[in-house]
Amino acid sequence: MFEGFMSHATETDMLHAAKDRPIVALNVTSHRCDALVIQADKISSLELPNLDIQSIQARSSDPQSVETLSWLWDTTVLPVLDSLGYHGPPAGTGNSGSMPHIWWIPTGSLIGFPLHAAGHHLRRNSETALDRVVSSYSLSVNVLIRTRQQRRDHLAGTLRSQKALIVSAPRPPGQQALHHAEDEAKAGVHDIVKRLKSCCILHFIGHGKTDKQDPFGSALILDSGDELAINELVETVLSNPPFLAYLSACGTGRVGNETATDELPLAAAFQVAGF
Repeated sequence: MFEGFMSHATETDMLHAAKDRPIVALNVTSHRCDALVIQADKISSLELPNLDIQSIQARSSDPQSVETLSWLWDTTVLPVLDSLGYHGPPAGTGNSGSMPHIWWIPTGSLIGFPLHAAGHHLRRNSETALDRVVSSYSLSVNVLIRTRQQRRDHLAGTLRSQKALIVSAPRPPGQQALHHAEDEAKAGVHDIVKRLKSCCILHFIGHGKTDKQDPFGSALILDSGDELAINELVETVLSNPPFLAYLSACGTGRVGNETATDELPLAAAFQVAGF
């Protein structure tokens, strides 16, 4: 039962995880950058010669600009999609149900770049990721395997309870007030932790904080000034996590130190916690 505990995913595990859609892990180093492409029947490596860590770091301050999205398409997303045979918009109705789906696993300083939005949007000629695939993100293959099983379990049972915990924290001390965040709920850390044990969705409206030194110290900031840290969530919900965390909070996908290779944005830390 526990023979795979704390071990890496096996080749069989990875192939099985990619049976419905390919998984692409992007490896970024000072020597070279590559895409590890996992499909249902094979695992292959694709060198990305036009992608380098210096360019990534130089563009990290403005990852959503038109120029950066074009560069991201040329250096990273287009080579991957071409290797998978996604050379243009899929034939058919054009809705998301007819489009191929792909899992992206960015690493290092590439975390935080919007791979799903890469493309030459001003050209209006379908040279964008949005025109060719439906994109999702995962922290790692191990987490992807685990969370896919959790989604199946929760969709089959837990979601039927229709229980959600909504926390609104629009005015924490020392933070800019969120004037358009309605006071949908008021709760302290202990109330939140207690209620998480019986809900299937956490919806948080407020501010977030990323800890550059300790990813598990990253936290959601409450109106009381208290912080709900990831390590508290891990201790509370890892054995039976809620299905979904919806974080309507600042900085949940931001990496504070673009030179770090092991820093987790707040959203990714929630995945580690089991959401």
